[in-house]
Amino acid sequence: MTGDVKVLVVLLEGGNRAELRRAVDVRDDDQHVRVVAPPSLGALQWLTNDEDEARAEASDRARGAARTLAAQEHHVDAWQGDVDPVQAVEDALREFPADEIVIVGRPDDGALELSLAEFGLPVRRAEGVPAPEPGDAARRESQRVVQGRSESTPLTFLARVNLVVLVVVALVVGLAFLAIWLF
Repeated sequence: MTGDVKVLVVLLEGGNRAELRRAVDVRDDDQHVRVVAPPSLGALQWLTNDEDEARAEASDRARGAARTLAAQEHHVDAWQGDVDPVQAVEDALREFPADEIVIVGRPDDGALELSLAEFGLPVRRAEGVPAPEPGDAARRESQRVVQGRSESTPLTFLARVNLVVLVVVALVVGLAFLAIWLF
């Protein structure tokens, strides 16, 4: 496989086969493609550490993508990566020295592309997929905590949320006592 261009495809949830084909068919040369499909966890799955179903779905996505690309006569490996897409790419790059990274699917914000660019490889999005709109800061921070890319721990994040709820409840109870006392 000398002379092959090595392409690492990050297949996010929501990426479809047409996007995948377009992403790989952009180049005319021989390609060795590794598809990495990070699991996508819901909030409840993350809180309960119930990753089995999400990992199985990611593995199915990766195998399906490999079958799709193998039918187009590409050398393809499939791999279900870490929950954090950046960590999944870092792990894959240890064994697969890619020449470029291609994102297939729609991440919630542009932070993924910026993070992947830190590996020093060209990063591109599948053709026809618009760049995401930046979200609000609180949402991005909560996603960073959930994905384990924040210095805050989930316990710290939950403690902050509980503190806000406690303050709101204290204010409501204080207003209720004040109303009862005045009448």
